[in-house]
Amino acid sequence: MEYRYHIQHQAEDFARAILPVPEDYPLRPGLPEDFRPRFARLCALARSIYLDMAKRPENYGLVLVDIESKDHNLARDGYRSLHRLVDLLANLSRCGEPEGHLLRVSLEAFRQANKKGAGLVSGPVPRYELLFSRLAELGFVFSNFAGKAYGRQVESFTVEYPDDPGMIEAIQLYCSCWDALRADMCGVAIAPNNFHHHYYRFDYKITADLVQIPVPQWIADEVDYEGYPAELKAFTAAFYEYSLRYKGLKFDGDYYCKSKRIARTQPSGWVSLNEARTFRLKLSLREPDRYMREL
Repeated sequence: MEYRYHIQHQAEDFARAILPVPEDYPLRPGLPEDFRPRFARLCALARSIYLDMAKRPENYGLVLVDIESKDHNLARDGYRSLHRLVDLLANLSRCGEPEGHLLRVSLEAFRQANKKGAGLVSGPVPRYELLFSRLAELGFVFSNFAGKAYGRQVESFTVEYPDDPGMIEAIQLYCSCWDALRADMCGVAIAPNNFHHHYYRFDYKITADLVQIPVPQWIADEVDYEGYPAELKAFTAAFYEYSLRYKGLKFDGDYYCKSKRIARTQPSGWVSLNEARTFRLKLSLREPDRYMREL
């Protein structure tokens, strides 16, 4: 695809970053056993929507920054506007009540949620009718929707996805898992301060019993999420295994000794500008010459 806007490669990046859903990962307590395949179908749907965004960004009301622009701040605004899709789904879930396989949504509550934002990354969701129009073409059904924002005389509307009737419930369960996780990030083994970005890439771990997922799996998922090449993926796993022989080290994506960060694998280049990504291992050692043999 030839890009006209930065949002196009950004949407493709989002689609690529959606991890495969393991068939037997430990579910978050309270989720039904049949949730895994339903969530896998939700991820497939989300991937197809992001790829559609890449082809038709004008149809979604996204921030369009010309591909020739090198202004990182503008490109980042576009990048964040991709979050509107999931924030819209979250607002529908939080403002709706299930009725069988559909969701009945209070229009006033939904309008206020879109206006104020839900405390996530992107905040408000302007012009929701543009997203509705495109989602309707992709299989969602919004009752009495004619391509324009609902008038104030409408008290509520319904949402369903006839091609897969359980999809609406899967979206609600995913959003509820995120709400619970956001209230208590305990168990997020890698980059807890940045883990909210995974919400928009439909990471299965948001719906998992996190304490049962071993750290090597977190590492493998993280490098896949970031798009590391195979050689660096293998090195990152080996580096972690090697670090276990040292007492007093703490790892959460970076390596710490007595609260001082001593090592990290660091990507360079602005993701939002689609710059070629390189990676470096950065070590902070007090007397490097002492460690030359190990290095």
